[in-house]
Formats: sequence, structure tokens, C-alpha cells
Amino acid sequence: MDTTSQTRARLELAAELLQRGERMSLRVRGSSMLPSLFPGDVLTFRRCAPEEIVVGDIVVFLREGRCFVHRVAERMMGGASARLRTRGDALSSCDAPVVETEILGRLASVERKGRRLPPPRLGPVRSLVLVSCGFHRGPPEL
Repeated sequence: MDTTSQTRARLELAAELLQRGERMSLRVRGSSMLPSLFPGDVLTFRRCAPEEIVVGDIVVFLREGRCFVHRVAERMMGGASARLRTRGDALSSCDAPVVETEILGRLASVERKGRRLPPPRLGPVRSLVLVSCGFHRGPPEL
């Protein structure tokens, strides 16, 4: 089995685990989520209902045979199902919209250098800066 086939098989297994309500862990390899997540961090994801996902959550989804871990920047309504716009914290632009049903899970915890940490949230200063860069919280609640 070649490397691409092995990777695809692992991703399919991970997706199946999350769909069954199990947890899934993976090690960060890229830098798109710096400074929130670092290469080498071990992330644990849990399945959640699509309506539970809020702006600021970090989610995992599959696209083009690859696994992406990015922050939810915006909830977009319209059509039969809502879509989410995601973005890596270190990136200047958002990903193409993700249908809620494509989301495999939401970040539950981070393990860094042997310590278990809660999912990183945006601080007030970063939240203000990111709102001006395309992160929207959606309409105010009534």
C-alpha cells in the first residue's frame, strides 16, 4: 500500500470513529494555526451536533483527501443547510465554505509537552483584530 492510500485509510478510519461518537486524536504537523496550536501538539476531537458549533471553535474536516484543523470564522445561512467559513489563525484568508455535515468534530483538548490544555480561544484583542479581517460572529441574539 502506498503512502497516499495509507493516509486516506487512516483519515477514513478517523472519520468513522468520530461518527460513532468516539474520540479521535491527531498530531499537528502544519503551522496554519499558530500561535494557537503548535507542530507536535496532540489534538483530541469529539463529534458534536452541527448546531453546537459556534464562531471561534476549532474544527476538523476533510477536503481533497486531506485533514484540516481550522477555526470557525463565520456561520453562513442559506439553502438546505448552513455552511461554515473556516480559517487558520496564521492565514490571511478563509477557506472555501464547509457544509456543516463535512465537519468531523470539534476540538476538545490539546496536549502540549505532556500537559493537557483546553481548546485555545481568541483573546479580546485578537478577536477585535480578526473581526476586521473577516471573522464574524453572526447576527446579535434577540
